Amino acid sequence: MAPATTTMEETTLKQSRLRSIVRRGAAVEKRWHHPGPLGRLLDGWRARREARRLRALLERGIRVPRVLAQRGATLELEWIEGARDLEQALARPEAGLARKLGQWLNQLAEAGIEHADLHPGNVLLDVRQEPWLIDMAAVRIGAALQRPRRDRQLQQFLSGIVELAGPDFVNELLLASDPSGAAAEHLGMARLLRRASVRRELDRWLRASSRCRTEGRNLEARPLLPEPFVRLRYERESEPEMQALWLCAARLFEHGIPSARPLRWRREAPASVELALPLDAQAMPVREGLDQLEPRLRERGLRIPEHSGLKCARDASGAVWLIGVRQIEDREGPAPWQ
Repeated sequence: MAPATTTMEETTLKQSRLRSIVRRGAAVEKRWHHPGPLGRLLDGWRARREARRLRALLERGIRVPRVLAQRGATLELEWIEGARDLEQALARPEAGLARKLGQWLNQLAEAGIEHADLHPGNVLLDVRQEPWLIDMAAVRIGAALQRPRRDRQLQQFLSGIVELAGPDFVNELLLASDPSGAAAEHLGMARLLRRASVRRELDRWLRASSRCRTEGRNLEARPLLPEPFVRLRYERESEPEMQALWLCAARLFEHGIPSARPLRWRREAPASVELALPLDAQAMPVREGLDQLEPRLRERGLRIPEHSGLKCARDASGAVWLIGVRQIEDREGPAPWQ
């Protein structure tokens, strides 16, 4: 009789068209799976490159997961027990976290670590609130960073948290990372970078990605929705109008502005776009709603023009929600557009 085999349980942590990150037992597996033949040929090289970078960062005293094994296009890494990503932690940050992050940014710079994609999703916090770097694809390792490159890395990191953290948290981080008094300059550049990055990455809402699942030509959004929610269905719209509805809702979601959230875009006949709104939301005058949201929109460098179809609602908590946004304008001039 053949021996029984046991399949180890897997939990998908992240997945995109090109790679996936899966927890498997007491380890994490990072798997590259490019669709094209050339991409697949290079996947093993990508795994080996990431392993080399992880070991190099460990040698420089930077907290990163240890490499346990590398098999073809799969990299096996240690599981950091009790860790959570920085984006989750910023919802309710613990005291002292901002200072630790500022000091950690300085540690990266002194160690000669330059990361071209340093955002909250690439940072984990362990149970002691110590930051770990977990994505090596955009890492460069060299001599200690001089002031322009150090500032650029600080501003890039800040752009990823400026809409998640409060002003006191941001100011504490800036003071720990750069006590020179250039906080306003760093913050202004971070806001410009944030607005540009959201516009640039809206294509994630048009394909299989961390934001959407695909079913044929149809799209279904992955993000958590307000619960309980009501579906708003838009039909008999032209293709450009449907895309505008979908992408404007996605852009406001990315910026943290309460608006009817993307739910489903059916691009096969009969075509429709579905957005989600809190079930307890009640209609309110459009001008009143825009006036209440104006400070947050201005802070992000955005302007919502009044137009046919735009509506506003207020939920039971008092939050104002935008509905049916079809156009978003960018404010001109230096950030933060005061």
